[in-house]
Amino acid sequence: MEQNGKKLGDKAIRRAYKEIFKAAPVALVCYLLMIALSGLAPTAIAIVTGYVVDAAISAVKGAGEISAVIDKAIILCALATFNFVSKPIIEWLMSFVMVNLDGNLNEMIVEKHSRLAYWRLEDKASLDLIKQVEKKTLDQFKTALQAMNHLGIVSISAISALITITVYVWWVVPVVIVVIYPLIWLAKKGAKETYEEDKALNEKYRYVEMLDEVLLGKDSAKERYLFDYSDHYNEIDYKTYREVTNAKFKVMKKWFKRSKTFSSIFSLIVLVVALVLLKPVKAGTLTFGIYTSVIALVSTLINQVGWTIPNAMDAFTSTSLFFKDFFTFMDFDEEESGLIRPEKIPEFESLEFKDVRFTYPGTDREILKSMTFKIEKGHHYSLVGENGSGKSTVIKLMLGLYDQYEGTILINGVDARTMPLNVRRSIFSAIFQDYVIFGTTIKNNIAMGYADREAKVQEVIDDLDLREMVNKMPEGIETEIGKLDDRGLDLSGGQRQRIALARAIVSDSPVVILDEPTAAMDPKTESKLYEKMGKLTKGRTVIFISHRLGSTSLSDEIFLFKAGKVFEHGTHDEMMALKGDYYEMYNSQKEWYS
Repeated sequence: MEQNGKKLGDKAIRRAYKEIFKAAPVALVCYLLMIALSGLAPTAIAIVTGYVVDAAISAVKGAGEISAVIDKAIILCALATFNFVSKPIIEWLMSFVMVNLDGNLNEMIVEKHSRLAYWRLEDKASLDLIKQVEKKTLDQFKTALQAMNHLGIVSISAISALITITVYVWWVVPVVIVVIYPLIWLAKKGAKETYEEDKALNEKYRYVEMLDEVLLGKDSAKERYLFDYSDHYNEIDYKTYREVTNAKFKVMKKWFKRSKTFSSIFSLIVLVVALVLLKPVKAGTLTFGIYTSVIALVSTLINQVGWTIPNAMDAFTSTSLFFKDFFTFMDFDEEESGLIRPEKIPEFESLEFKDVRFTYPGTDREILKSMTFKIEKGHHYSLVGENGSGKSTVIKLMLGLYDQYEGTILINGVDARTMPLNVRRSIFSAIFQDYVIFGTTIKNNIAMGYADREAKVQEVIDDLDLREMVNKMPEGIETEIGKLDDRGLDLSGGQRQRIALARAIVSDSPVVILDEPTAAMDPKTESKLYEKMGKLTKGRTVIFISHRLGSTSLSDEIFLFKAGKVFEHGTHDEMMALKGDYYEMYNSQKEWYS
């Protein structure tokens, strides 16, 4: 299992760096070249420094020329200048790559998100992963580039230093190797723990976001001012933030202890090397310049290995774990065909559920239990029942938002699963309880970008009594609504709902689904609107879902859902004659419509 996870991690890393390369190939090659040269610079500087020291000592003793010191010093200055200049060049190249990568990644995420299978957006585990990706992608890819920088420079610097050191103190190499392996292992282990612990905080992050919305959001402002609950939720918010902060601090504390322990060990190695090499210096078998170079190289090596490598390995490990999550998200199932409206919408004859059973992914509660009913062309239907009885779930299955069901759904006598998803969805037009009004014009909110629908838009505006509102708008149906900018105008709940209704009716789909279409309207306005529905949906099949039963008497057939099944069905009069659940529900609301 662990081996399989490692393979997936390695594959994810390769895919990630492939995306980085695609973003800016030339800049990335230059970036890697500069890293390689920067890695060699410390060793070269240490060696040349030793030569300068020896040349200077020789010149002072009269055994050498001062010009030799100057020549070597010039080379040293050139190396130091390159070492200084290379850092901002590397940073600039990384920034250039990141700017290009940012656009690519954003496009990838948006495109993927728009094509996700709908059930992913209602699944808790999937939502946590999506949130992780949307929140951390750019930072993690930047960290990957930085890790490439640090590990590249450190590796090249360490290897070149080791090769040079072995000439004089060969035993340092096995000591460093013996110490470095547990260091790398601990760094990777610690980074994995850090990432998983942070990931485990996703639920806390979601809770904090909810609290922030309660405390800061526009939609909750009226309740905040009216009920003065800010202090209560501020306390909860503060407590939750503190829990997250404490959890992060514990992780950081572990990492710091790890790093300091190994830094101390490596510092001790430097001291031992310095003391051991003093003997050949005193004996005259080792020049002071070479002694200086070796100590500088050992110090560089120790610094790189003892401090930079744990940091770089920490970054590399956390990014590799993130990349597994990122590409898990990128490999989520898609609904490509469902997003492209077909050129021709098929005729609708019938829709039939046969013994359909359904449980939402990630749960064990069966929502639909042997759901069976039939809907036919040109009729009006009402689906009624208590919350949780399966009404909205049935609609989701009709539309193909979920396909993980047992039993059979037939459209025009054909198994719905065999139909292209875009063809299947084109049959239906729907307004849901949680409809969205977009920050664009009234016309675009209704026509949804279809230019050939403007005549229908004008007609339905009249039919839904929106004309007076539109005429008062500064730019008529071209008026921006919402509050995305200063031009946007807010609408009442009833006006927003009428616009959503208009959107469903303007569509040329043969079946119109209206889920609680009049919830924001008073009962009398609702009754008047239903009287117009016959004209608005003439020749089309209409499915109403409602808790308010003012419309049901106008329907050709009513289905009452209970515990995931059709419990009662028939015309209004037939259902009333049964004196069952429907009878009781209707009578309890009757006075609203009198």
